[in-house]
Amino acid sequence: MMSNMKLVVLMMVVLHKTCMSQTVTGPYQGETSLYCNYIFENITTEGIRMSWWKNDSGKPKVMCNFGQKQKMEEDLVCNGSKCSCNGTNFGITLVLKNLTLKDAGLYFCEVWSEGSNEHARDSVNLSVAAKPSVQTFTSKEDNSFVFNASGWFPKPSVRWTDEKNQDWTHSAVTKITEGKDGLYNIDTVLHTTRTLHTAKLHLSYINPNTGEEQTDVLQRDAVTVQNLTVWIIVGSSTGIVVGAFIAIAARKCQHKISSGGAHDPLEGADESFSGSTPPRLPQSSSYESLDGTRPVM
Repeated sequence: MMSNMKLVVLMMVVLHKTCMSQTVTGPYQGETSLYCNYIFENITTEGIRMSWWKNDSGKPKVMCNFGQKQKMEEDLVCNGSKCSCNGTNFGITLVLKNLTLKDAGLYFCEVWSEGSNEHARDSVNLSVAAKPSVQTFTSKEDNSFVFNASGWFPKPSVRWTDEKNQDWTHSAVTKITEGKDGLYNIDTVLHTTRTLHTAKLHLSYINPNTGEEQTDVLQRDAVTVQNLTVWIIVGSSTGIVVGAFIAIAARKCQHKISSGGAHDPLEGADESFSGSTPPRLPQSSSYESLDGTRPVM
């Protein structure tokens, strides 16, 4: 009887989300597991051989083997630190660690049976995505909005809108550049000619954990410089008015004193007198002499 073999390649990322797709995305500097399981008929598990290998620039590079005599250590890519292989009688798992952009590519899982012509092979395309953990979004006093973030892959895209979702991308200066490490940097500044209460940045990128395109909307309020300026102007004007009022009041008091507002104790005395008769002093209930005694009238 002719035996029949079917090969199923499963992919699982660090979130343990299993899918049947032949494309998988792994997180940059993270870990991804590729599962290769087989379904067989009339084949003993002792005769099954499995292998993971990568098509590296058209050249096969063996990652790991299971169920057969291992090749020399230097011939295998996986050594435990960068990647590892775990084999069972029903499949083989390739674990890739500390992913870099160079790890992206086409991987093949191959299963065959010794002593028979049964052979199956399937492939999975691995891509790597990166998203920075640090992003800076600020608003300036000149009514501009600035966003900076480094460490994206693949290349993201940005779009600016106001609080009413009207497009303002044409008023922004955006630079998305590729660094030496292959990751992309975003530097974008939105300059406005009129006051915006709120600016929104629509940031589209590939989610490293799901492999799907995602758009985040970041929102920032404008700096209220005008309120501060008005407060300073009003405060200064109030100080000027209060100062002027105090100055006017002081001048009035001084004028009153100089024009007789303060009672002179010798006022009303007869300037021409002779003999032993002293001049009459004005009667005042509030007057006291220098020694503190009230004069006898």
